[in-house]
Amino acid sequence: MARDSIQSATSSDDAALRQLLRETPLPGNITATLEREPSFFSGVVDCLHKDTAISYRHGQPAACGSRLLRQAWWNEQPTVTACLTDLRIHPRHQNRVGRLLIQGFQHLEACATQHPAAATWTAIFEKNQQARRILTTSRAGLPTYTDRGRLLCPAFSVPSKSVFPDIPGISWHTGTAADWGEIAAFLTARQQHRPLAPVQSEESFAKGIRWPGLNANHFILARRSGKLAGTVAIWDQRAFRQFHIRRITGSLRLARVLYNPIARLLGRSGIPADNSILSLAHASFLAVQNDDPALAQPIIRAALAAAARRGIQWLSLCLHESDPLAPALKGLSGISSHGRLYQVSRTPEPWPTKPPIIESALL
Repeated sequence: MARDSIQSATSSDDAALRQLLRETPLPGNITATLEREPSFFSGVVDCLHKDTAISYRHGQPAACGSRLLRQAWWNEQPTVTACLTDLRIHPRHQNRVGRLLIQGFQHLEACATQHPAAATWTAIFEKNQQARRILTTSRAGLPTYTDRGRLLCPAFSVPSKSVFPDIPGISWHTGTAADWGEIAAFLTARQQHRPLAPVQSEESFAKGIRWPGLNANHFILARRSGKLAGTVAIWDQRAFRQFHIRRITGSLRLARVLYNPIARLLGRSGIPADNSILSLAHASFLAVQNDDPALAQPIIRAALAAAARRGIQWLSLCLHESDPLAPALKGLSGISSHGRLYQVSRTPEPWPTKPPIIESALL
């Protein structure tokens, strides 16, 4: 193989791509990797088409990045949008970041001529200062990253004795296959005016291909006088996407020794052990009648109760800072995490004024 090469990834690159994910940790006191085992490609969700670029150096994987096409609401119309994800540059090649990024973007932009999209976006953790600095400072050869707001991405510790909240006039129900049509219609009515919200249909839910691992009984339905008033799904993706805790350092390591025994007594999740897969699921497809945050919070609490019944220890959620449901996060116990939403373009197009919907399970 050539000294340097970049190409469109195929199934023959699966092992190299998974190696990149395993060996490129996120920054911070928690050394963690976002992985896709047992297959890089089978771990892709909500994807009409995917182009992945992989770069090799002396035959070893050096970097990768993907462009996913998704059908989402955009200007209140079902539209093909693109999400940039899977960006990894192996620690051995951090001194070549600029060159690798330029090569990768050139490759993916060539692919985009065959598979265009109305808008392209990505999300970056706020604490990933290095990535934000490199990507968003208009480095020569890179597209423009336009900041489109903060993402609130809390991870809630799931109390083992969580119970469904008692809300006057609200009854809680577990979804069934017979509810797919009603769920899809409710989500469409609530979200079709919100940019980047996934376009839903009864068929896409029932087939189980677009949303692997998500079943009807993973939905919690809030009903008022028999009518649907809110939805949330507990989506456990560990069978194909994992958050792998490699090592915890610094003050968190000491805190784990002191806190975990107390957490067990309180029925709460402790700080995870080194070299463990985090028991994490996503609170997905959160929608509430009239975008009422007063009802959204008990729905999130109901999601925690449902997660506890399944033995899940952590539940993640993502809301844009301007989302009308964002006030529902106040008073809920969790670990705060934040991201930034970026529009990526050579010539930035107008961005809709209404708050976008970003699903944590799709990041």
